[in-house]
Amino acid sequence: RRAKLGQIHLLGGLSKLLQSIGLGFTSLDLNNGYVDWTIADDTLNVSNSLFTGALLGLRINGDLDMHSRALQMQADLNLLQGVLSKLLTPVSDNIQLELGGTLDKPNWSFRLSPLRWFTNRISDSLSQQP
Repeated sequence: RRAKLGQIHLLGGLSKLLQSIGLGFTSLDLNNGYVDWTIADDTLNVSNSLFTGALLGLRINGDLDMHSRALQMQADLNLLQGVLSKLLTPVSDNIQLELGGTLDKPNWSFRLSPLRWFTNRISDSLSQQP
């Protein structure tokens, strides 16, 4: 069964406003997901977790300090899942979100890494060599 796990508003408050008047094209739903996690020394480690929707993939890795409730996580954003994602791979491979702050006051920020697409391809080809 599909469930609405979350929604990403690409334009923040403006996306919410547009959605309220029936123009939800700047809000992307997340319907499926899984989370790999471990707990050690009061730290929740999230690794290789993936949330997907019709147009979006979000891979999350990082830590949550359960004592201080501090977040230190990264999310890789894959826009336009499916056929178009192959065309946009050089663009979407360069977009990463940083999640910091605390659970009470999370702080999202975008990080663009223009060379990340090339470094991913180089490391993939090196790992496949005998």
